[in-house]
Amino acid sequence: MDVFQRNGTRVAADDAIIDRCVQPFVKAFQDDYLKCITIHEALQRAWLKLQIRGKIRRQPMPVSEQDANLVTSAEFVNFAR
Repeated sequence: MDVFQRNGTRVAADDAIIDRCVQPFVKAFQDDYLKCITIHEALQRAWLKLQIRGKIRRQPMPVSEQDANLVTSAEFVNFAR
């Protein structure tokens, strides 16, 4: 695999992490989903999807139920990286 393929693969993985981690913080997402689930559940779903896709290791999500309303999208992205 050449340098461009490796870098492209890394960029694609990072893009997937950012997209999935930021989604629960988007107002339009929250308007729909937070009628049915909590922000903590939305973050857990995003975390699990990244694990299923092999983008992050299998580890517990580092955001507690109490902290779910305090964490920022940037912090959540950094947890996943």
